[in-house]
Amino acid sequence: MPELLAGAEELDALVAVIDQTVLFVSPQQRVHHCSPGAAAWLQPERLAGQALSALFPADLCQLINTAQDRAQTEARPQTLELELRPERLPAWRALGLREVRRYQMRVVCAGDGWLLVLKDLSEAQHQTRGGASQTQRDPLTGAYNRRAFMPVLSQSLAQAQRYDWPCSVMMLDIDGFGRINERYGLDTGDRLLRALVDEMLAKKRGSDFFARYENDSFVMFMPETNLSQGLLAAARVRKLALGLHLDTPDGELGFTLSIGVSAMTGPEDTVESLMARVSDNLYVARQSGGDRSEGDS
Repeated sequence: MPELLAGAEELDALVAVIDQTVLFVSPQQRVHHCSPGAAAWLQPERLAGQALSALFPADLCQLINTAQDRAQTEARPQTLELELRPERLPAWRALGLREVRRYQMRVVCAGDGWLLVLKDLSEAQHQTRGGASQTQRDPLTGAYNRRAFMPVLSQSLAQAQRYDWPCSVMMLDIDGFGRINERYGLDTGDRLLRALVDEMLAKKRGSDFFARYENDSFVMFMPETNLSQGLLAAARVRKLALGLHLDTPDGELGFTLSIGVSAMTGPEDTVESLMARVSDNLYVARQSGGDRSEGDS
């Protein structure tokens, strides 16, 4: 879009007449001004000078950074979906946000900066399954999904290799989840998944990226984390799970986790090789009886 315009004044004139919110972002990842569109609640003048890292949590910033890289490399806008919750985002609450709102964000390369174009989806919850499947969130738990995780992992691994930083991936399964569903019912299984995700999101570091990978499998990318540190983190996650109990008609339900951990080995490592190792380590933990962690040998 920007390359078709004569200059900044024309761009400002264009965004002023659309109903979408547009953030103009500098190369330093700061908002230098904002067109609020139809967001009557937003106080755009208070956005000026704010860093993206102050507006969004670390995991969402990672997604935005990945989308920016891809928008520049592929020379086309990238699309994300996000949920703004005032109780979790004090910066947005200070800007006027008073209720949960869902947005589609288009990340557009604009010269040496960026446009973040936000389309409000809050009034369009009836979108089709096909549209919903393209989002970055798991509808049951609210965690990011595999589609969101893989690009972040690819970019983060490349960055760690470039600067020789350690990083690790954790993959975890709920032991006997199929049996839990059979005995207690699918609703209880869903409650268990949500309870686990809520605890993980509350206790993880801000820089960690946590996602639902498939079924009852979850993954977490851990930057600045070597193998021994990753295994210590896995032990804490297993302890966290042991402290979670759900009330059911048959009494309290507890559960355990099997966890695999793998660390980047060097510049020759790939997303595929890293995920293959962490999956193998999880398999060993499960086959060894569960409630245990396994790492690279």
